[in-house]
Amino acid sequence: VELVHVRTLKMGDDVTAVCHSHSRDPSKLVVAVATLDATVRVFFHHSLSFFLQLYGHKLPVLCMDISDDNALIATGSADKTVKIWGLDFGDCHRSLLAHSDSVMQLRFVPQTHYFF
Repeated sequence: VELVHVRTLKMGDDVTAVCHSHSRDPSKLVVAVATLDATVRVFFHHSLSFFLQLYGHKLPVLCMDISDDNALIATGSADKTVKIWGLDFGDCHRSLLAHSDSVMQLRFVPQTHYFF
Protein backbone atom coordinates (compact mmCIF):
# COMPACT_ATOMS: atom_id res chain seq x y z
CA VAL A 1 0.00 0.00 0.00
CA GLU A 2 1.35 3.37 -0.99
CA LEU A 3 -0.09 6.72 0.07
CA VAL A 4 0.34 9.69 -2.21
CA HIS A 5 -0.33 13.25 -1.02
CA VAL A 6 -2.59 14.90 -3.57
CA ARG A 7 -4.29 17.90 -1.90
CA THR A 8 -4.11 19.95 1.28
CA LEU A 9 -7.10 21.46 3.06
CA LYS A 10 -6.09 24.51 5.13
CA MET A 11 -8.04 25.01 8.34
CA GLY A 12 -8.17 28.18 10.43
CA ASP A 13 -7.95 26.31 13.74
CA ASP A 14 -6.27 23.17 15.09
CA VAL A 15 -7.92 19.92 13.95
CA THR A 16 -9.15 17.46 16.60
CA ALA A 17 -10.76 14.76 14.41
CA VAL A 18 -11.25 13.80 10.76
CA CYS A 19 -13.77 11.39 9.25
CA HIS A 20 -14.35 10.24 5.65
CA SER A 21 -17.69 8.93 4.41
CA HIS A 22 -18.17 5.41 3.02
CA SER A 23 -20.53 6.04 0.11
CA ARG A 24 -20.16 3.97 -3.05
CA ASP A 25 -21.39 6.96 -5.05
CA PRO A 26 -18.31 9.18 -5.58
CA SER A 27 -20.46 12.32 -5.80
CA LYS A 28 -21.69 11.75 -2.22
CA LEU A 29 -18.27 11.30 -0.61
CA VAL A 30 -17.54 13.87 2.09
CA VAL A 31 -14.78 14.67 4.56
CA ALA A 32 -15.73 15.94 8.02
CA VAL A 33 -13.18 17.95 10.01
CA ALA A 34 -13.59 18.90 13.68
CA THR A 35 -11.62 21.82 15.09
CA LEU A 36 -10.82 23.30 18.49
CA ASP A 37 -13.64 25.85 18.15
CA ALA A 38 -16.12 22.97 18.78
CA THR A 39 -17.48 22.95 15.22
CA VAL A 40 -17.43 20.33 12.47
CA ARG A 41 -17.04 21.42 8.88
CA VAL A 42 -18.07 19.06 6.10
CA PHE A 43 -16.44 19.28 2.67
CA PHE A 44 -17.10 17.50 -0.61
CA HIS A 45 -14.35 14.93 -1.19
CA HIS A 46 -13.83 15.54 -4.91
CA SER A 47 -13.27 19.31 -4.72
CA LEU A 48 -12.77 19.98 -0.97
CA SER A 49 -15.39 22.70 -1.33
CA PHE A 50 -17.39 23.61 1.78
CA PHE A 51 -20.74 21.82 2.28
CA LEU A 52 -21.98 22.15 5.89
CA GLN A 53 -20.98 23.48 9.30
CA LEU A 54 -22.23 21.73 12.43
CA TYR A 55 -22.20 23.75 15.62
CA GLY A 56 -23.75 23.09 19.00
CA HIS A 57 -21.11 21.38 21.13
CA LYS A 58 -19.77 23.46 24.02
CA LEU A 59 -16.27 21.92 23.93
CA PRO A 60 -14.20 20.45 21.07
CA VAL A 61 -15.40 17.42 19.13
CA LEU A 62 -12.98 14.52 19.75
CA CYS A 63 -14.50 11.78 17.58
CA MET A 64 -17.09 11.27 14.87
CA ASP A 65 -18.39 8.74 12.38
CA ILE A 66 -20.59 8.86 9.29
CA SER A 67 -23.26 6.22 8.68
CA ASP A 68 -22.82 3.91 5.68
CA ASP A 69 -25.73 5.52 3.83
CA ASN A 70 -24.30 9.05 4.33
CA ALA A 71 -27.51 10.13 6.07
CA LEU A 72 -26.13 10.77 9.58
CA ILE A 73 -22.98 11.89 11.32
CA ALA A 74 -22.50 11.27 15.04
CA THR A 75 -20.09 13.47 16.99
CA GLY A 76 -18.63 12.90 20.45
CA SER A 77 -17.24 15.79 22.44
CA ALA A 78 -15.24 16.84 25.48
CA ASP A 79 -18.53 18.32 26.75
CA LYS A 80 -19.63 14.70 27.52
CA THR A 81 -22.33 14.65 24.83
CA VAL A 82 -22.99 12.78 21.61
CA LYS A 83 -24.90 14.63 18.90
CA ILE A 84 -26.55 13.01 15.89
CA TRP A 85 -26.76 15.26 12.83
CA GLY A 86 -28.42 14.93 9.44
CA LEU A 87 -25.98 15.23 6.56
CA ASP A 88 -28.63 16.63 4.25
CA PHE A 89 -29.15 20.01 5.98
CA GLY A 90 -26.79 19.83 8.98
CA ASP A 91 -29.59 19.81 11.55
CA CYS A 92 -29.07 18.27 14.99
CA HIS A 93 -31.48 15.33 15.31
CA ARG A 94 -30.59 14.42 18.88
CA SER A 95 -28.26 15.44 21.67
CA LEU A 96 -27.44 12.83 24.31
CA LEU A 97 -25.64 13.31 27.61
CA ALA A 98 -23.56 10.26 26.97
CA HIS A 99 -20.91 9.94 29.59
CA SER A 100 -19.43 11.09 32.87
CA ASP A 101 -16.28 12.11 30.98
CA SER A 102 -15.25 13.22 27.48
CA VAL A 103 -16.50 11.02 24.64
CA MET A 104 -13.32 9.73 23.05
CA GLN A 105 -14.60 7.28 20.41
CA LEU A 106 -17.80 6.20 18.68
CA ARG A 107 -18.67 4.16 15.60
CA PHE A 108 -21.78 3.31 13.62
CA VAL A 109 -22.64 -0.36 13.31
CA PRO A 110 -22.24 -1.15 9.57
CA GLN A 111 -25.42 -0.82 7.47
CA THR A 112 -27.42 0.65 10.41
CA HIS A 113 -28.01 3.88 12.27
CA TYR A 114 -26.98 2.27 15.58
CA PHE A 115 -23.75 3.42 17.16
CA PHE A 116 -21.70 2.57 20.20
